[in-house]
Amino acid sequence: MTKRDYIQAQRVKPIGEEGIRQCRTIIESASFAKINEVMVDTFSASAILTVYDNVSDVVKQRIVTMPVSQITDIAFRILAK
Repeated sequence: MTKRDYIQAQRVKPIGEEGIRQCRTIIESASFAKINEVMVDTFSASAILTVYDNVSDVVKQRIVTMPVSQITDIAFRILAK
């Protein structure tokens, strides 16, 4: 597996509970970090957590199975309305 293949495989991995914890860390430290090889800034982490914290447990379980880029896209769409 090449480095490019590895990075692409990481980008489609689910965000998981660890990714949600990393989003909280990003907001607390007011910085940015990579989650599954996707750079997440404070604004994106805030959008993800705003949606995640305000949905039911069933939807939370569905969110943690999505890739970072997909949940970020959904979060921005929801918050734009």
